Amino acid sequence: MYIVQKVPSQNNTFFHKLGDILLQGTGLRVMVETTAAIPVVGPGGIAPGPTQNSFGLPMLTLGENPEQTVADALVAEGGYLAGCPILDDEQFELEALRLSLIQQAETLKLKKTLEPLNTALGQFDADFESQMKILRAALVASKAGPEFSRTWTLSDNTTISLDRDGILEINDLLEARSTACQERKTELYELI
Repeated sequence: MYIVQKVPSQNNTFFHKLGDILLQGTGLRVMVETTAAIPVVGPGGIAPGPTQNSFGLPMLTLGENPEQTVADALVAEGGYLAGCPILDDEQFELEALRLSLIQQAETLKLKKTLEPLNTALGQFDADFESQMKILRAALVASKAGPEFSRTWTLSDNTTISLDRDGILEINDLLEARSTACQERKTELYELI
């Protein structure tokens, strides 16, 4: 049995797999194995998979299905995971697959947005830094007017001279591609 915790501040979802239920003092301790849908990157790099955690609970009458009783207590109002959905193993597999597909769609969008831009003028680098340079040049060009001219280094290290209309066109092409990639990602999300 799993409890799914969405953490918007970390833009992540955590799956808490319920494990052993132990008596501890006047209450219970529930062992859980926590896995992040998107691997967590910390000071030491990417977290090495699932982590072991535990939650304390007051004494409960466990009844015939102790795992369900404990899960219900954890997600009840005031519980550690209040309001979080409980999933059985099959539901968990489907949710994990859905989140994996969403992550793949996001990765594809980012990859397509950042690949070099082929134009009639040549191939332009389009990584984050290059896109910001193009945007800054387009802003300067729009204020400078028709006398704007700038030498630009293309992906193959050749240089060309760009006038105002040229840099504005490149900026528009990057923006159009970014918009198209975002729209495609949204379409994929809807299919997922």
